Amino acid sequence: MYASLMPDLVGIDATPGASVPIASRAGFEGLDLRINRFADEILRLGVDALPDAMEAAGLRPGYCSLTAMKMNVSDEDWDRETADLPRRARIAKELGYRRATSVGAQAIFSPAT
Repeated sequence: MYASLMPDLVGIDATPGASVPIASRAGFEGLDLRINRFADEILRLGVDALPDAMEAAGLRPGYCSLTAMKMNVSDEDWDRETADLPRRARIAKELGYRRATSVGAQAIFSPAT
């Protein structure tokens, strides 16, 4: 087990590339990523660029987030998010991430009878 930084969880709004030096300077061993938020940017910069920067900074992949789901997500958001999961999973794998997390369950409540 190792300490890994998820920047936005501590109030840092930074791209993956900008998060690498932040995590390194703060003494983290890993970097967690929101693939759901940054997939297009990662592809635009090139999938090899981020792992190379992380390796140079002494960081390794932590975990990644593949969806931005909430318990009360609409059907339209559910469909959109899940339709993009295969692409996001491929990006995560190419970046070297082997663990992912997601909260995507919809709660359905029935009134008591």
